[in-house]
Amino acid sequence: MQAADFWNDQKNAAAVSQKVSELKEEIATAEVLEKELADLKELAGMEAAQDDLQKPYNQLEKKIEASEFKAFLSGTYDKKNAILEIFSGAGGQDAQDWATMLLRMYERYCAKKGWKISIMHQSFGDGGGPEGRIGTKNVTMEIRGSHAYGFLKKEAGGARPRRPGMGLDARHRRNGDRCFLARPCSAKIFESKQAVFKTV
Repeated sequence: MQAADFWNDQKNAAAVSQKVSELKEEIATAEVLEKELADLKELAGMEAAQDDLQKPYNQLEKKIEASEFKAFLSGTYDKKNAILEIFSGAGGQDAQDWATMLLRMYERYCAKKGWKISIMHQSFGDGGGPEGRIGTKNVTMEIRGSHAYGFLKKEAGGARPRRPGMGLDARHRRNGDRCFLARPCSAKIFESKQAVFKTV
C-alpha cells in the first residue's frame, strides 16, 4: 500500500484496502477479547471479587462465540452487505400482513446486530387487512454491516401460514403464501436493482 503506483489500479487498491481494514478489525477484536480474558483471570484470583465474576464471564463468553462464528463465515461474499427481498405472493391481505411482520422482524434483528437498513423499494397492499393494517406486497432492502450476508445467506424460502381471518370478508381470507430471499450486495446487483426501481 505504500508503493507509489499502488492507486494506479483503483479497483484493486480499494479491494486490498478493504481487506487490510477487515484484518485490522479482526486483530483488534482478538486483542480486546484477550485483554478481557486476562482481566477476568486476574479477578478470579481475588477472593473478594468471586461473586462479581458471573456477569462479565457471561458477556465475554457471548463475545467469543460471536467471534468464533464469524471465523466460519469465510465464503466469497460472507463479509459483504446484503440485499433482502420479501414477497407476499398470492395469499391476499393475510399474506401481505405476514410480509410486513417479517419486515419488522428483520428490522429488529438488524438493529440488534448494529446493522443499517435502507428500504430500496416497497409496494404496499390493499387497505382493510387484519386489524385495519395495510400489508406489504413486496419489499427490497439493503442491509449494511459486518458479515451481513454471511449471517443472512440461509434466509431463503417460502411458507403458507394458515390462520382464521377473524372479521374479514371471505374473499380476503386466503392462505398466506410469502417468500424471502437474501443475496450478497455486489455493485452489479445493487446497480441493477436501482435501475429497475427507477422505472417503476
